[in-house]
Amino acid sequence: VKPAGGGGGGEIEEPEVPIAPAIEDGEQAIFFENTSDWGGYINAWIWNDTENYTGGSWPGQTLTYLGNKVWKWTYTGSETIADDALIIFSNGSEQVPARNQGGFDYVNGGYYTQSGYVKTIEPETASPRVAVSPNGGNFTETLTVTLKANAAATSASYKVGNGANVTFTGTTTVTIGADMAVGESVTIAWTATDGTTVNTGEATFTKVEKPKGITIYADNSEVNWTPLKVHHFDANASSWPGVDMLKVAEHIYTYTVPDGTRGVVFNNGGNGKNQTENVIGITHNHLYLIKPNGDNQAKVEDLGEYTGASIDDMYVNDLYAGIEVSLVPGGILVSSSVNGMVHISTISGQMRSVAVTPGQTLIDGLEGFYIVNGKKLFVK
Repeated sequence: VKPAGGGGGGEIEEPEVPIAPAIEDGEQAIFFENTSDWGGYINAWIWNDTENYTGGSWPGQTLTYLGNKVWKWTYTGSETIADDALIIFSNGSEQVPARNQGGFDYVNGGYYTQSGYVKTIEPETASPRVAVSPNGGNFTETLTVTLKANAAATSASYKVGNGANVTFTGTTTVTIGADMAVGESVTIAWTATDGTTVNTGEATFTKVEKPKGITIYADNSEVNWTPLKVHHFDANASSWPGVDMLKVAEHIYTYTVPDGTRGVVFNNGGNGKNQTENVIGITHNHLYLIKPNGDNQAKVEDLGEYTGASIDDMYVNDLYAGIEVSLVPGGILVSSSVNGMVHISTISGQMRSVAVTPGQTLIDGLEGFYIVNGKKLFVK
């Protein structure tokens, strides 16, 4: 029999033997005890000003039920969750903290209830290691990387590329990119020891060209227009009704308009119907919610900077020209006549970009459904 608080609707089964909350060395995870007997599944939304660690759209990711009203979420991404990350827990209708009250501070191994943080679940055994944030990936111009040695490390060091080893304790930062060319990569390698055990690791970073134009995002959840287009005017104005926006997450679309654009109109390709008011003074990386307004033009609300599934390095104005993608056993074959980017999105909204040069590039190590440069592919 499922006890109250495990979940609602009789769909969540109480395990015969509940799983005790536990975390492995190096794992990034949190726990939630449903002390207020919420019904339904428990979701977590974890983010900071620059990253959405639960990906996709609200309400984030569903936790795994352990039994005894306790749920667990484990991060599967490549980043190290930042110290300033926040958490919102919800069950689809209720949430904590309440709306407009921010979130609970993220603590790795943190055990929470509806009232907030309670305690930290520590790994049974801990070995010396260094957390790198971000843990590799693309960047533009310069990037500050944070390295944090855990409590088990009595000594730690890092090396940028072929540079000298730098020893440190606790937390340190290093800024890369100022002397790097676009397309160049550098690896930050680390070593940590407790005097007996020595662990090593590394993260690789690639400098890419800064996106051109003003990238904007649109939330299509309230009007559900298909297709969703954007018309931009004054700077290299588009022809009405504009161009299709690219879907990057559930109900979230994006496009990069030319620098100097004075305003945009979101629409679904009709002539006078299903379109928004003029949106003047758009801001780079901001999310705009399209709101129905009866028979009148739809209203648009600026929700501020978008921190969800990102495509910061896209050349959206000429996104796929000269680049073709096709399936091959175990991966995706890219045939390109230009220097460009291939953008790969999972069905959960996680994205990564791969730089390609003229010729053929094989992207392997993939399995399942992906959206690659706007094309749905199933990789076996």
